[in-house]
Amino acid sequence: MVVGLAGILGLTLIKICIPKISLFFGIPFVILYGILANLLYTTGWISFIILKKVFDTIWDFEKYMVMLYIIGTILSLMITLCLCMFIIIESIP
Repeated sequence: MVVGLAGILGLTLIKICIPKISLFFGIPFVILYGILANLLYTTGWISFIILKKVFDTIWDFEKYMVMLYIIGTILSLMITLCLCMFIIIESIP
C-alpha cells in the first residue's frame, strides 16, 4: 500500500512538472510495473520459505524478518520514486 501511494505521488509530481503530458501516458507502464512488483514480491516470500528450509540450522531467520521487510519496503519506495524522477528529468529540454 505504501509503494502504491508512492506511485500515485510520483504520477502526481509528473503531472505537475510536465503539465502538457496526458494522464494516460503511462497506463501500460503502470500495469507492467504492477505485474513485475507483484511477481518480485511473490518471489521474495517463496525464496524466504525455501532458504529457511535449507539454511534454518545455520541462520536464524526470525531474528532478521522485520529488518528484511523494512529494507525491502524502502528499496521498493526508492525504485518507484526514482522511476518517476527519471521521467521528469528526461522531459527537461
